[in-house]
Amino acid sequence: MKNSVALIVLVALIMLDMFLTISNVHAVFDAKQHLPLFIISRVGILAVGIYIMRAQKNWLFLMATVGYLLFSFAALSILHFSYMSENI
Repeated sequence: MKNSVALIVLVALIMLDMFLTISNVHAVFDAKQHLPLFIISRVGILAVGIYIMRAQKNWLFLMATVGYLLFSFAALSILHFSYMSENI
């Protein structure tokens, strides 16, 4: 039961992170203004991923969580720099 709740929380945090990332790329809001939400969502994703990994004794959850965070950071960086280069 605890693992299913943790998985639901993980999915909710990933959805929040995706929403923040997409909104930031489309300049709906300034990322600096909502930086605490970014930090909470990314640290929360990592923490819940580690919790599920330890409960399941399976490294796949941790690798998937870290992979998502790296992909999310890389995608946001690439889109941010491409947006900045268009405005120069």
